[in-house]
Amino acid sequence: MDFAAGDYAVSVTDTGEGMTEQQVAEAFEVFQEGEHDRSDSARGIGLGLPLTTAMMALHDGRVTVSSEKGHGTTITLHFPARRVLRNSSK
Repeated sequence: MDFAAGDYAVSVTDTGEGMTEQQVAEAFEVFQEGEHDRSDSARGIGLGLPLTTAMMALHDGRVTVSSEKGHGTTITLHFPARRVLRNSSK
């Protein structure tokens, strides 16, 4: 990321159960639900990160995940400067 050049990033962090490196890799695969202690009604169907990654690719961006088992997860969307709309009224 080159913030000086106008790149932009949005991060979302939770303090949940976190994931191992293998679980992070699996989360990027379609229909991988992961190993969670949640009830069936609280589980997703494994499309969140794959869809987000596909949408970011349309913007020439990328998705990164930083997670530590037992300490939560941070997901960051990285947008290149050429895809960031600047407010020209300032």
